[in-house]
Amino acid sequence: MTENLFPRDAVFSIREDLVVEQVDDEFLVLDLRGNEYFGLNAVARHIWAAIDAGDSLAAIADSVCERFEVERERAATDVADFIANLLEQRLVSRVDA
Repeated sequence: MTENLFPRDAVFSIREDLVVEQVDDEFLVLDLRGNEYFGLNAVARHIWAAIDAGDSLAAIADSVCERFEVERERAATDVADFIANLLEQRLVSRVDA
């Protein structure tokens, strides 16, 4: 389970040089350094905003659970998986490590 890769109090930071735009109903993250863009759905936008606010992994999972009415374990796993993907793409970094 990816959730176990990070402690519950892990905090992440969004890379400062990314361009974030909302186009119609789509939320786009532009990585000009890597010449790539990423589209985020509603859940991903929520997680992105929580990372930007400085929320911990546990707080993000709790808010996803509450807002999107999913089970806590599922929310925790999905949030950790998404953050692991963001780390792999070098869009965020872990700031509490």
